[in-house]
Order: sequence, then C-alpha cells, then structure tokens
Amino acid sequence: MERSKNELLAIEKGYKITINGDILNPKEKILTGTIYNKNYKKFNIRLNEKHIPVKVHRLQAYQKFGEIIFNEDIVVRHLDGNGLNNSWDNIEIGSYSDNMMDKPKEERIRIASNANKKYSDELVLEIKAYRNLGHTYKEIMEKYNISSKGTISNIINNR
Repeated sequence: MERSKNELLAIEKGYKITINGDILNPKEKILTGTIYNKNYKKFNIRLNEKHIPVKVHRLQAYQKFGEIIFNEDIVVRHLDGNGLNNSWDNIEIGSYSDNMMDKPKEERIRIASNANKKYSDELVLEIKAYRNLGHTYKEIMEKYNISSKGTISNIINNR
C-alpha cells in the first residue's frame, strides 16, 4: 500500500511547520489545525474543491528528513511521546519498534498485554514451548507473524 504524499502537496502550496511546531499557511499566518485520534494535529488544504488532510508531524518530518519518510518501514516519532508536540527537536524517524520504545514503560506494557489477549491459550503454550526449545524472539516473531517483541515478551512472561 502506497503512503499518502500530502506533505509534498502542502509544500508546493507554500505551507510549512515552524521550528516550534506551528503551522504556517502560504501567507505566513499561523493556523490552529485540528486534533485527530486524540493526540495528533492536522490541517486541511484545498485541491479542486476537495479538502486534503495533512498531518503536522509528517510535514515537519518531511522538512527535516526529506523523502525517506515515505519508505514503508519508516515511521515518524515524537521523542517525548506527546503527539501534539511537533517541534523540530521532538520529531525523529525510525522503525515501529523505535516508536514503541518512545512510549513510557507502563504504556508499552498496557499495549502489549492488550495485544496478546487475541492469542488463544493453546497458541500461548505453543509459543512458550517454542521459546523453551531455545528459539529467539526474532524466530518466534517470524514463525507466528507477531511484529512486536513486547507482545512476545508479555506472552512468554505474563501469560
């Protein structure tokens, strides 16, 4: 699935994000934007009578890192865990795993424990047995199609 490149359109139209994380329109006026998913900010630009959403953190990352943000395995990270803080120093790129590690430990544990509830008791026993045979987390993740080391850890240690 190809990622949206609305950031390119925003740049072409003259929008930008300041070093402090403010949204500037082409006339250099600060926009407030809107909050979505309870923790991220976006704004809309118009194109042929359509409203195109632009995520502020992704536009800041594009300004900072360029087109690498469009790679499938790259995510934009908020180093302090606050998705509304889009300042230059708070925006980084990395893997999904890096992004998860930016979250406080308690939040990671909560997410991992919720994620592994979808695995049956039989599968949990199978995963534990596979681990006891000496297989690495990476091997377990590949065999059982689980993308998070935290989820594997939670299955092995807490279920």
